Amino acid sequence: MRHAYLSRILPLCLSLVLLLSVSGVYASWKYAEMSLGSANGNFSLEMDVFHWQGSEILPDEEETGNAHVSLIDRIINGEGIGLNSSGSYLNEQIRTRDRWGRDTLGSMAITQGTALETLFDLNTENVAFLIHMKSDTTYYIFTTSVDLGEREHPTHSIGSWITPIYRTEIVKQNGTWIAVETLEGQAKSAYYEESQLIFITRSKIPSFDPDTWSKNA
Repeated sequence: MRHAYLSRILPLCLSLVLLLSVSGVYASWKYAEMSLGSANGNFSLEMDVFHWQGSEILPDEEETGNAHVSLIDRIINGEGIGLNSSGSYLNEQIRTRDRWGRDTLGSMAITQGTALETLFDLNTENVAFLIHMKSDTTYYIFTTSVDLGEREHPTHSIGSWITPIYRTEIVKQNGTWIAVETLEGQAKSAYYEESQLIFITRSKIPSFDPDTWSKNA
C-alpha cells in the first residue's frame, strides 16, 4: 500500500516543483525584459540631444535670445522648414538663388528675409544667419549675434572685420544633412548680394563676405 501511495504522490510533487521552477524562470525573464527596456529608454533620450563637434562653443542662452544651437537645429532638421524637408521654403529659395548664380542665402535678405525671420523666429533668437552653398553636399551655416546694422547703415564699415562669426559645416550623407563641426572666426563686413543680374549690392543690406572668413586664433 505504501509503495502504491508513493507512486501516486511522487509524480504530483515533481509536477508541482517543475511548475514553480518554470514560474520562477518566467518571472526572472520578465524582470530582465523590463530592465532592458529601461536601459534602452535612457539611451534613446541621450541620442536625442542635438550636438556635434564644436557645438559647445556656440552661444545658447535661451533667456537672452542667443540660441545658435537651436537655430542651426531648425535650419537642418526643422519639420517642414529645414534642409531635411525636401519641399521646404528654405530649399526652394536655395534653388532660386542658385538659378540667379548666387551661392549664399541670408536672413538679412530683402526678398526672403521676412519669411525666414518668421519661419526661424529670428527676432526672438537675436541671431542672423548666412548659408554658403559650397557644393551639393557641403554647406556652411554662418551665425552671429553681432548687430550688422540697418539697410544703408552698416554697424561696421564695409571691409572691416566682424567677430565673432561662427561657421558650422554641414554635409549631406545618404540624402540627409548633418552638422559636422563649428568654429569661431571673423569675416569682413560686406553688402548682401541680392537676387539681381546687375547691381547685386544696390540695396546695401549689411552682411559679411563668407569668402573672407577665417578662424580666430
